[in-house]
Amino acid sequence: MPLIGTTKRPSRLRTALPTEAIEDKRLCWGALGILAYLLARQPTLITQEQELIEGSPDPPDVTHRYIEELIESGYATRRETP
Repeated sequence: MPLIGTTKRPSRLRTALPTEAIEDKRLCWGALGILAYLLARQPTLITQEQELIEGSPDPPDVTHRYIEELIESGYATRRETP
């Protein structure tokens, strides 16, 4: 069976995903990717949902579904802008 490895090495500090999230069967790979993106950002930065949707290579409805997975599983929260 073929092995999969990485070819790019990060030039910045690494981002760690919680093992709990990686092993959580409720999350698909796409949701984990968005979680990694959110965790890599500065803690004080608030990300707008539309920014995630527009920046994703996936269709908007699929990206929205990933975001909903994160919220339903407790890894993200949504709050309305004032």
